[in-house]
Amino acid sequence: MVSRANPNRAKEVGAVALDAYARASLEAMIDRVKAKLAELGPAVALHERELAEAAILDALAAIQEGKRADKLRARQVELEHILLSLTETAAVTGDAPTRRGGDR
Repeated sequence: MVSRANPNRAKEVGAVALDAYARASLEAMIDRVKAKLAELGPAVALHERELAEAAILDALAAIQEGKRADKLRARQVELEHILLSLTETAAVTGDAPTRRGGDR
C-alpha cells in the first residue's frame, strides 16, 4: 500500500529552515554590532552604546526563547539600523577607514 505524504510536513520543514536561517543571520548581526562597539570604544556616545547593548540583549533573548523568523528578522533590522548609526559615528569621529584614490 502506498502511503500519502503529509502536505503540511513540507511547510513545517520550510518553517524550521527559515527559522534556522533567521537565527544564524541575527547571530551574525549581533557579532557585527559587538565588533563595531569594540572597534569604536569610547568614541560611541553613552546613550548610543546603551541602546546597542539593549538591542543585543533583546536579540539574544529572542533567540533563546525560540522566536519565529519574523520576530528574529525584526530584531535583525533593529541591529542593522544601530550598526548604520555606529558606522556614521565612526565617520564623524574620524575612526572610519578612508578610501584611497579620492572621490570622482
